[in-house]
Amino acid sequence: MAKTFGINLDDEKDEIANIIRIGIDDLNPERILKNCIHLFVKLGSCGLPAKWLKLPTAGFKYLHCVKTNNTIYGLSLDGLYKIFSENYCKNCKYKLKHPPEWKWTYKWQQEQHEKYADSVPTI
Repeated sequence: MAKTFGINLDDEKDEIANIIRIGIDDLNPERILKNCIHLFVKLGSCGLPAKWLKLPTAGFKYLHCVKTNNTIYGLSLDGLYKIFSENYCKNCKYKLKHPPEWKWTYKWQQEQHEKYADSVPTI
C-alpha cells in the first residue's frame, strides 16, 4: 500500500519510509508491554502518510505507567522503552511482568484505553 503512495520502504534515507516502518513494527506492542502489567501505550498524533495508510502507529506514542504515573512520548516504542525502563522501571518496586501465556490483543488494548487513556498526560 505504501508503494501506491510513492513510499519506498526499502529506502533507509527516506524519513517517511522510516516512520512507516516504525509504525509497522509498533502495530503489536506486546514486546514492550509484556515487561510490566502497569505499562500502557496511548497513540498520539500522526502525519498524512500514516493517515493515508490507516497506520496510526506511524506517529507519536505515549508510554505510560498507570501505577507511578510516569509518561514519555516519541515515535518508536523500542526507543521509548529503552529510555523509560532505564529511568523508571529499572528500580521500580511495582514492576510485575505479565504471565508467560499473556498475549497482546486489540481487544485488550481497547479495554486498557477505556481505563487509562484519560489519565495519560499529553504534550
